Amino acid sequence: MTSLLHFFGNLYLRRHNIEKAQQYYQSSLDLLNEVAPSHVVISSVHYKLAYIAWECKQPDSALMHLWNGYGIAEARNSRGEMARILRKQAQILAETALSPSQEKDAETLRTKAEVLRVELQGPDNISDDDSLAAYDLLVCGYHRF
Repeated sequence: MTSLLHFFGNLYLRRHNIEKAQQYYQSSLDLLNEVAPSHVVISSVHYKLAYIAWECKQPDSALMHLWNGYGIAEARNSRGEMARILRKQAQILAETALSPSQEKDAETLRTKAEVLRVELQGPDNISDDDSLAAYDLLVCGYHRF
């Protein structure tokens, strides 16, 4: 059932129906938390809810989802998810930074994401593309946008 909810969230997100996508992702997250609270797909759902929150100009909510998703990804040693989450956290912090300290935090997260990306893809296979789409390729196709 959670896979179906996740699928419909993906479908609505691709159709730019943010409200419906959020409803399906939240339902998926609620069910996963009930039946499999440490399943790695939870990190993907949090990532997508963070994406939606960011699109809706809610950076605090986005960062909270990313933080929660990172904890699951780290516990499950899902380095692709970890890299993708770190890269998104870096983007949000960089774009909302209110101090040099927050800018430094964003750069630290970006560097950690890049280290994981190099470990996963190998130093000879890294392109200059540092986009979120490049990090999306580090996770299972089902978890991508």
